[in-house]
Amino acid sequence: MNNIPIQQARTIEVQTPISAEESRWQDLRRARNIYLPILLTAFIAILAAIGYITIHPERFVKLGTAPTAGLWPVAGLMSTILGPILVITIGIVFLMKTGSSFIRAFYRPPEDMKLQPLIRRRLVGVPPAPVPLSAWMKYPFVTIREPVLREDHWVRWLGGPATLVIYDGAALYLERGNKFSRVVGPGTPPMPFLERYETVKAVIDLRPQVDTRQMHPWTKDGIQLDLEVKLECQIDASEEARNASLNLVYPYDPLAVKKAVEYTAVRYDSDRRQLVESNWVDGVWGQVTGFILGHFSRHSIDEISLAELEDIGPSEGHIYTYRLAQENIDEINRNLARNHAGAHVLNIQLLVRFPAEVDEKRIAYWESLRQKISAIRESKAEANRIRVREQARAKVERDLLNSIIERLKHVDPANLTEPLLLSLTGILDDSLDDPIVRPMIAKQSLELLEKLRKILTDRF
Repeated sequence: MNNIPIQQARTIEVQTPISAEESRWQDLRRARNIYLPILLTAFIAILAAIGYITIHPERFVKLGTAPTAGLWPVAGLMSTILGPILVITIGIVFLMKTGSSFIRAFYRPPEDMKLQPLIRRRLVGVPPAPVPLSAWMKYPFVTIREPVLREDHWVRWLGGPATLVIYDGAALYLERGNKFSRVVGPGTPPMPFLERYETVKAVIDLRPQVDTRQMHPWTKDGIQLDLEVKLECQIDASEEARNASLNLVYPYDPLAVKKAVEYTAVRYDSDRRQLVESNWVDGVWGQVTGFILGHFSRHSIDEISLAELEDIGPSEGHIYTYRLAQENIDEINRNLARNHAGAHVLNIQLLVRFPAEVDEKRIAYWESLRQKISAIRESKAEANRIRVREQARAKVERDLLNSIIERLKHVDPANLTEPLLLSLTGILDDSLDDPIVRPMIAKQSLELLEKLRKILTDRF
């Protein structure tokens, strides 16, 4: 939106080019143009009737002596004066019925809808009235609490005049004769006014939208997958629009709403095999679908299914990584901005389902990888166990030799035999009685030392 002139954005932001008060004075002029000729015609007809009575008074004199003879002149006088008024009234009623029939046949509104108030308000509107009467003589209110409006609502097919009450999170795209008129939305008073010849083309939800669809992409190695894609997107908003929407929960940018509605007007429905009207979410889906299908077509099934495993290496095509998903979202948003789509993607979540035979092979492959990793880890653990055990044995033997050497230092070489045997007996007793040393000595060595200790004990 940076390349769009600010003046254009400000022009679209105008919500009420004609206020309700100005529309009332227009209704007064329209009522004058409609009712004044009718009243003038009735006045002339009445004057003609009075003139006829003045010229021919004998026709309205009581004739005869019958009791009802006096009623005929009165009936003739009343019919002559009220006849034109009655004819005009019948003509107005006939025109209203004809208009109702035409509108019902042309627009096909709901059968239970009363069209006379709509036609009367469309013809003469609500003329200005004094303060006591203006409180109840006003245009109807159309309240948009949620961003939903029935397709058969009269503001969609017939149009104004009406006062729009738009709550936070909704915006309306208005047309005048199947051509863009303006965009209205929530904001500060006065409330937007729907003009006489404007209709509501689309109701736009400004809140984040979440939609889920199914896809069937093909991988680089020719395998078709079942893919469930959950998309979260939202209407754009420029910095200027965000600053103007500080009192709203969801920012409102009329220029972005206009772009979103006009970005994808129709789409092809493969089920019905025809073009149908689409909303702005369908336009975003078009970009997302293209990027996702392209991503799958550039990678094999192994690249898509394998994660970054230890001792296996990274998988550059892994679609579940945050980095790759964020790159896709950024690229999609850049493309949407280049195409002036008026919306952006917030998040994409993917659920991939593989074919049954591929799933079995994939699980078997994963099991082999896991077994390989497990075998490598068990081998490393066994090697560490052997290393620790041998280190402990070497330490014990070193301590045993050090003890023997320390004992021999205090023995007289002339009398070495008897003290040596006594020292050796003491060392054996101390070492073999130690519960930590005994497991570290080999079985054969342990048996030899036991025999040696028994011989020394029996001798001394």
